[in-house]
Amino acid sequence: KKIRKNDFVKSLFDKAEVNPFVPKRCKLLYKHATTIIKHTSEAITTVLDDKVFGVHRELFILTENVIDLLEMHKIGQGVIAAYMAHLHEVVTKRNEFDTFAFIDPAATYNCERSDFGSYLVNRLKEGKTDRIFFMPYNPGQYWILTIIWEDDIYILDPLGKLVHYQAWENSVINAVKSFNAETGRANKVPKLKLLSGVPKQPGGIECGYYVMRYMKEIINEDTFSFPTKWAAKTRK
Repeated sequence: KKIRKNDFVKSLFDKAEVNPFVPKRCKLLYKHATTIIKHTSEAITTVLDDKVFGVHRELFILTENVIDLLEMHKIGQGVIAAYMAHLHEVVTKRNEFDTFAFIDPAATYNCERSDFGSYLVNRLKEGKTDRIFFMPYNPGQYWILTIIWEDDIYILDPLGKLVHYQAWENSVINAVKSFNAETGRANKVPKLKLLSGVPKQPGGIECGYYVMRYMKEIINEDTFSFPTKWAAKTRK
């Protein structure tokens, strides 16, 4: 039976066509997604360390998620969350766990929920007060990145839109205010800033990739110069 199964897998792999745009090192994963995972309808599942997002989180990556990623189509929160888990491992190995932290992108949906505010406040209480928190958010069909660093809230929009995401901004500001009040920092007023100098996505589907890029570049910086490098005026 094992031999037959191996032969079946080999026959599927041999017949699989690989999109020419898929990177060479990802072709095996692409074949696996378009054959085995697709044939069995099974998802790639993994349980993340609670330290990644501060809560228990189980990821389910489906066939279409892998294919969309490798063919550079739009990606969802599952792929972004998986990449954030990878970045968490990177900063942990560098002994920078207290420097960077990540907010679960799945928790940001319907951000006006009271449990989102509670989750964000509790997350901000973990570690040092000058920790940099990365928080991807989807206001509708595309991704932006929100960064909380001390009393500054940065909005990084790959489309470069000068748009207020009012419900989102209010939810984040109120959570930071609650955090300040609960930690004896009530006199601190969070400031919202739009970093309009961020690299812009070239088309209409790359927003998720650019959000991941922003996080990676900031983590790899030595000086944390992103507020000036991608500078913008404070929103009024």
